Amino acid sequence: MRKLFKKLHLWLALPAGIVITVTCLTGAILVFQDEIQELCLPKRYTVSGYENREPMSFAELVPIVNAQLDDNEVASVQTYPHPKKTYRMGLKNGRRVTAFVNPYTGEVIAVSTFSKSFFGNVMMLHRWLMFEGKARQTGKVIVGVSTIFFVFILISGIAIWFPRNRKQARQAFSIKWKSGRRRLWYDAHRVLGFYAALILLMLALTGLMWSFSWYRDGVTNLLTKRDNKETPPRSNIPRNGNTKTEEKNIDYTIWQHAIASLPNDYKYAYVRVENGAISALPLSAWHERAIDRFSFDKESGEITAFQPFLERPARSNVMSINYILHTGKFGGFLVKVLMFLAALIGASLPVTGYWLWWRKRR
Repeated sequence: MRKLFKKLHLWLALPAGIVITVTCLTGAILVFQDEIQELCLPKRYTVSGYENREPMSFAELVPIVNAQLDDNEVASVQTYPHPKKTYRMGLKNGRRVTAFVNPYTGEVIAVSTFSKSFFGNVMMLHRWLMFEGKARQTGKVIVGVSTIFFVFILISGIAIWFPRNRKQARQAFSIKWKSGRRRLWYDAHRVLGFYAALILLMLALTGLMWSFSWYRDGVTNLLTKRDNKETPPRSNIPRNGNTKTEEKNIDYTIWQHAIASLPNDYKYAYVRVENGAISALPLSAWHERAIDRFSFDKESGEITAFQPFLERPARSNVMSINYILHTGKFGGFLVKVLMFLAALIGASLPVTGYWLWWRKRR
C-alpha cells in the first residue's frame, strides 16, 4: 500500500506541481490583501482633520461625486461609523469599479478597477492562470484539476509520512539542519508538508467550490440536505458594492432616510445602500460575510423587510462560510498568519519535491 501511495504521490505531483506552486503562492499574497492596501494607500481609506464636522448628506455628496466621474455615476454607497473612514461608492459602469470619496468634501480621492489593480492580477493568476475572455474557463479547469490532484497528493503524502516505528516517529516531526543539503530538502518537504497538510486540505477543498459547479452543488446539497432542484435565492444587493441599475433621477435623500430608518439598536461595521436595498455588517458578526439585508421603499425610504444572516436559507450562506474558511477571515490575525504560512509551505512542496525527484533520477 505504501508503494501505491508513493506512485500516486509522484505521478500526480509531476504534472500539477507548477500550478500548485502558483496557486499557493498567489493565495499567500491574497491573505493580507486588505492590510497591505490600507498600509500602502492610507489616503485612499482614511481622511483626517474633519473630527468636528458632519459628513455631507447623500443629496449633496453624490451629485458632487458624479460631476467628477467621466461617463460614469454612483450606483451604491458604502459608509462606516468611524469618522476617519472614506466612503466607497460602487459605480454603475464596469465590474468592481469603486470610487473612494471624502465624505466631508465630496472629493474623489481615487477610482479603482479591481481587475486592473495589482491584487486583481494576482487573483486572475490564482483562479484562472491569467487567462482572459473565453479562455478563462480553460484556466479555471486547469486550476481545478490541479487542486483535485493536490487533495490526493496531500492525503498520499500523509500516508507516506506516517511513521512505522518509534525511531521513525522521533524523526518525523523535526528537520535535521546539519545533515547535509539533501537531507535538509527531504525534511523540508516531508516535515513541513505534514505540519501544513490539514490547512492545505481545507484550502484545496474550499477552493474547489469556485472551480466546478458539480462539486459546489454536491457540497451544498450535502451540507443543507436539500435536493438539486432547489436553488438558493439571489439577492439584488451586490457583493462588492457595484451594481447596474436602470433607475434614473434617483432621490438620494431617500437613501439617507433609509439608513436613518434602521433600528435604533442596530450597530454596524459598515452599511451599503443602493436604490431599494441595504446590506449591513453588524459589529457583532463573527465574520465579514455575515451580512444582514434590508429592503426599503424607494418613495419614502421606510424599511419594508429585514433578513438577518442567520435567518437566510442555509443554501444561500454556504458560499459565504466557504469564503471565510478559504481566506482565513474567521479567526483574527493569528488565523491569517497560519493560512499565510501554510500557503507558503504549499508553494514550496512542489519545488522541494521536484528537486528530490531529480536527484534520485541522477
